[in-house]
Amino acid sequence: MNGWISDQNFKTVVEPIISDIFPIFETENYCHFNGSDTRERVTQTNIFPYSAVVNLIMKWGNEYSSCSGIVIRPSWALTAGHCIYDTDTDAWADDVIVIPALDGTTKPYGQTYATNLISFNGWTSSHSYDWDMGWIKLASPIGSTVGTISMKVYSDSALTGSLNTAGYPYDYNDGTWMAADYRSIYSVSSQLVCSELSTCSGQSGSGAWFYLKSGERYITSIISGSGGTICGNHARLTRISQGKYDTICDDVPCVCVCTSGSCCDGCSYLSSTEICNNNQDLEYGCEGNICGTNARKRVQVQYCSGSSSSCNGLKEWQSWQVIEKCNSNQICKKDGSTNAKCETCSDGCEYGMCKVAGGGCSISKI
Repeated sequence: MNGWISDQNFKTVVEPIISDIFPIFETENYCHFNGSDTRERVTQTNIFPYSAVVNLIMKWGNEYSSCSGIVIRPSWALTAGHCIYDTDTDAWADDVIVIPALDGTTKPYGQTYATNLISFNGWTSSHSYDWDMGWIKLASPIGSTVGTISMKVYSDSALTGSLNTAGYPYDYNDGTWMAADYRSIYSVSSQLVCSELSTCSGQSGSGAWFYLKSGERYITSIISGSGGTICGNHARLTRISQGKYDTICDDVPCVCVCTSGSCCDGCSYLSSTEICNNNQDLEYGCEGNICGTNARKRVQVQYCSGSSSSCNGLKEWQSWQVIEKCNSNQICKKDGSTNAKCETCSDGCEYGMCKVAGGGCSISKI
């Protein structure tokens, strides 16, 4: 098996019911420092690129674990494969809570959850750290608010210099404070990057990126752990190779078709099931033309087309909503298309209509 087929290696999940589970106490916590610990706490997590760093809380039956991740597109985040798929039990996480820019108990952008968990056969079947990478679909496009960092494939010769990273190590306030580091690359292989980055449990899944003089940032790899045959006494990062990139981009819109608009999530067109205008038109009316029937209104909404960033899809009238209840001595009257209301019959009602002094009756126009 070539290791980059992802079709069979995914899980769809429903919205989880998980309250805040802090702190997360792992059964096995460890740190790896190549010399001194060079990490520093990030106190302004709401400033990009740190706003795009996410804390992940996974539920496995009755147990929980934590990892890190990076938002790569408005509705997608990248992480380590072992964060969402356990090779010891060959099982996916039951639920994954995603919290961008977490700082202690402060969640500047709230939280969302993963609806799809995806990884490579090379991880889920072969359990190879060469393929220890996963990508998750988010229930809401948080990347439109927190920002995104794109992936990029680099040649061996271009993978030199130092990498930036940020994540949530267990030794920083029990994994609720963000820590950042900037260290050099030690060596590369076809599927791994070995670095002098300082790492601890909880940082798995953290993105490692180049920050260019042009101001652009590109993710080169994801923190997997440390050691192994290739990386030895260095941090081990799963490299974004061309094969990995192509497979991930089968699911993730790596090339954006839009950047703004009421039907754009910042990268992709919203589907035709998404409402883009909640108040396209209003209609007022009466439930009937006799006393005691209520005044009501209904709203017309418009949907995205699924092929445009503009709000130009189908229009649909919603159900009628009562706006005023008329009693037995009131009759509903509507004023053109601007209002409907109950009016009291001064002489009461008879046979469902307002009495008229001197006999006869008055009929409301509906």
